[in-house]
Amino acid sequence: MAEERELDRAKFEESFDVQALQIPCKRTGEFMKRLRNHLLNMPRRKNVEASTAAGHNMLLLSRGFESCDGLPVSERDWLKEQLIHADIQLTSYTVHRGYEELSVDEVLRRLLPAGIEIPSSFEQAGQVCHLNLRDSQLPYRYLIGQVILDKNKSVKTVVNKTGKIETEFRTFPMEHLAGDASTVVRLKEHQCLFEFEYRDVYWNSRLQEEHGRLIEALFIHPVLASQQRPVLADCTCGIGPFSLPVVKQVHGVISHANDLNPESIRWLARNAELNKLPHVDRVAEIPPYSESFAAPQSGSKLVIHEPGDARDFVRGLFSLSHPVTHALFNLPATGVELLDCFRGLDYAAQHLPSPLVCCYTFSDAALDAQDDSGCVADLIKRLAVALNIPAKCLAYVIAEGRGRLPLPSPQVADMLRLADSEADNATPVAIRLVRNVAPSRHMFCVCFRVPKPVTDAMEPAGKRARV
Repeated sequence: MAEERELDRAKFEESFDVQALQIPCKRTGEFMKRLRNHLLNMPRRKNVEASTAAGHNMLLLSRGFESCDGLPVSERDWLKEQLIHADIQLTSYTVHRGYEELSVDEVLRRLLPAGIEIPSSFEQAGQVCHLNLRDSQLPYRYLIGQVILDKNKSVKTVVNKTGKIETEFRTFPMEHLAGDASTVVRLKEHQCLFEFEYRDVYWNSRLQEEHGRLIEALFIHPVLASQQRPVLADCTCGIGPFSLPVVKQVHGVISHANDLNPESIRWLARNAELNKLPHVDRVAEIPPYSESFAAPQSGSKLVIHEPGDARDFVRGLFSLSHPVTHALFNLPATGVELLDCFRGLDYAAQHLPSPLVCCYTFSDAALDAQDDSGCVADLIKRLAVALNIPAKCLAYVIAEGRGRLPLPSPQVADMLRLADSEADNATPVAIRLVRNVAPSRHMFCVCFRVPKPVTDAMEPAGKRARV
């Protein structure tokens, strides 16, 4: 099938006649209120037009209106009483409607052949709209892109995903469909400006609210009391959706930012400049801890590390005595399996705080099952394997009324309190649902403090992909 590229907007022009009431301008509001369920009520189309008669408006009635007798009794009797007056008349009006007044759905229903599904949603990062079209929609992708560009004022560029996310950097191939060819995104999130090349880094705008909840509960209005200044290990930092807002909005925090993707680190540094952060260090390798890594007297400090593996990053901070209080892993595709970086790390023996870990991860197990088939059991088992400790050494902390079910998405504060609670001879673990990503796949946040190693002898972990 030949691809259609040019959108003929003129073919959407249409005209039709409707019944209308010619009424005095001063009574327009009264009539609209009494007859609100029987007006034209079309998207992007006014129900009132100016009349050629001075001091009058035309009130457009629904396309199904034929006479007063078709109205409910109360509206029918009221309207018949009004029509007795000479300055109120029932007449007709020709409605002209074109492309500009049609919704995306209306245009695409006329544009696409019967049986072709109408795209129902898209993801937007700043001014860039990202579609994930089905094979049957691809011959019409340029038309679909143009319609979405026309109908969404905040969209300047439309792209379509052309392949799977298969790179270690979680990026995907895309094709430009409409608008500006540049895919450099500019957006604002949590009082921070972000700029990045959408083709080269991972970004998910649907997690904006989630980012805000965790930043708020950990650092802005901390749920957990602490005697120490926070030191964050942002282990898979991306372009900085956590580190930048924390450093910009909170006083007394050191945030060590690491990512395997060199482009993420490049844009993170660029965004630190955009946001005029006063305390930013670039380090080629992890140096031993010293007073130079203490929090500044005012504000917070961002330490940008050269691109590297998250496991090496965690172990490097530990071996060089950086007092990490929080460790954040924002790479759900790798998930809890990445937490094998903590194997054998005895923070207490090194007189270091035990980091509070927040790790995003996926599970395909049943969301509502409280037995071994459920998501909680699945995540606890995988976490125990990653940490190389018996599952009995991890205690899923049960929230009141929840049983062995994950916490609902908004309950970040409860997750942190439960993870910081006490459990007999075990490490408390809290699990919170973040969002549904597919019919049988969900995203979670697993939260716990790094436990003391059960044994110094670690099981061979085998070859692991860098992340």
